[in-house]
Formats: sequence, C-alpha cells, structure tokens
Amino acid sequence: MKKSINGGVILERLTFNQKWVSYLSAVQSCLAYQKVEISDGWLYGGTGLAFAINTNASGGGAIGWNWLCSACDPEHPGMVLKLAPNVGFQPRVIERCPQNKTEFKPEDARAMAWALVRESLDNGIPCLGFHLDFTEFALIYGYDKVGYYYSGPVSLEGAGPKPWQELGADNVGWIHAESIVPCEPASDETVVRDAINAVQDREFLPYTAYDLWAEKLENGTLHPFGRCHDSAYWAECRTNAVDFLKEAKVRIDKADALFDEAIDHYSIVAEKLTIVSKRNPFTDEEVKKGSIADTESAELLREAGKAEKKGFDILRKIASAIS
Repeated sequence: MKKSINGGVILERLTFNQKWVSYLSAVQSCLAYQKVEISDGWLYGGTGLAFAINTNASGGGAIGWNWLCSACDPEHPGMVLKLAPNVGFQPRVIERCPQNKTEFKPEDARAMAWALVRESLDNGIPCLGFHLDFTEFALIYGYDKVGYYYSGPVSLEGAGPKPWQELGADNVGWIHAESIVPCEPASDETVVRDAINAVQDREFLPYTAYDLWAEKLENGTLHPFGRCHDSAYWAECRTNAVDFLKEAKVRIDKADALFDEAIDHYSIVAEKLTIVSKRNPFTDEEVKKGSIADTESAELLREAGKAEKKGFDILRKIASAIS
C-alpha cells in the first residue's frame, strides 16, 4: 500500500529483513513487497555470494571488492548485478565510484539517485541505498520534500527523512542507489551454472583466503572489525551455500551424487565459520578488545579452507554435469 506524505510517498508494510549481508536483506525485502518469493539459499547462491569471500579476508565483508560495482564499466557490472536477473530481479542502478575520475560529479550522482528513487517509489517499486546512516545497505521505503525514509541494520524501525543531497556524503564517497524491479528468472540449471562459473572465473579463488585470514588471526594482526564481523558474514554466506545446493538438488534432476558431495564439504565450512563467529561475536565489547590472537579459531579457519577447496572443485563438476 502507498500513502502520500509531505510532497512524497511512503510504501507501507515494507520492512527490512535483517541479515549480515545487508544488500541481500534489502533486495529480499523489496522482492517480498512485490510478492516475489525467493528463499535465502537461492538468493545467496544464485547471486554468487554464497560461494564468495573478500580477497583480504578481513575488515570489509563483501563490500571490500567489486561484487556490486557498475560505475566504472556499466557493460560489465560486478558479479551480483550480473547474476541478479537469473534469480528474478533487475536492478536499476545509479552509482558513483570515487576511484573513477571520468564519471559524473557527486552532486550529479545524488540528483540522479534522487530522481530514480522518486520515480520508482511513485510506481510502487521499493529501492535501496548505501550508507544512509551506517556503512551498510538500507531499504528505501519512502521520500518527502526533504529526502529518504529508510530502514536498515541500525534503523530497523525506520528513519528519515535523510536529505537527498547527503547520500554518500559521510563515507568514502561511494554513491549507490538501486530500484529493485522483478523480472522473469532464468532456468534452474542456468542459475546454478552461471553462479558457479562466476565465482570460478574470478582471478582470486575464495578458498585461498582462509590461510591469510588464519595467519592474521593467529598472530593478532587481524583488524577487530574483520575479526568480529567477517566470520559471521561469511558463515551466513556458507550456510546459505549449503541451502542453495540442497535446493538445487531438488530442482535439478541431475548430478545428485555431486550435489551431495558438495553439500558435505560446504556443511563443514559453514560449521567451522559459525564456531569462529561465536568465538568472536560482533559486539561493542568484543570489538573494543582490538586485534587479539586466537589460535583455536585460526585452526578452524584452516580446516574450513581445506573443506572449501574440496567443495570448490566439486562445483566445477556440477556446472559441467548440468550444462
């Protein structure tokens, strides 16, 4: 339902479905509002994030690499934007990357984002944006003459209006807004094959991050934010990798044995990362401890990396078997 407010609109009954991956939280919330049902596993797996990891394995979660970027090369967007139509949504993106010196100015990007959001909300299509009040993504459910109304990781009950001229003004300069438009999803085989290939084709292979991550954690040089945040972030991704593979096995009548083998390996990864995240919870008290050594968690990460290497190799075989 939509109601008018001070020169704008509010989309009612639209709430932020909180997860560690705030982008997918906002996406799923937008899709649910538009009566598009998709499981967590299918969303995480089909966009590739279930099998990804940040290259430095510390301090930035998935925001630390170009999984979502489109500004520098709109014809070749990041992995998630490229795969999004496969699972049933087509993002309309306004983005400004501070590293790209040839694109439009920040004030132009903010004006374009403002126009996109107003047009979309007027048509009942919810949006999302980056760093409306924290360095994460938030759901944009309304606007008025001043700016955005949003709900996110630190504003679950809703907040705003955030002046539209301030979008991206209090972070590294990355301006990002999206309208989430449903589309016809690809075949199940295409979803699975394309997601696997997108991760496999990366120059940096995910399982190679674990040794670096473990070394930093073992010698006490891992940034406290990364120590506490990233294990939970990637545990969520790997848990959904297991769910994605289980759902894919049901949807696709091929390669059952390969799916079972991959599920076994990624279940180990998810279990190890979940234990690490519980040992290093993302709380103010824990973060204030700073960079501390945790040899037991380091060993768990190495075990997770070995399991993921085996699972990653099976993914290649799955992609070939269902092609």
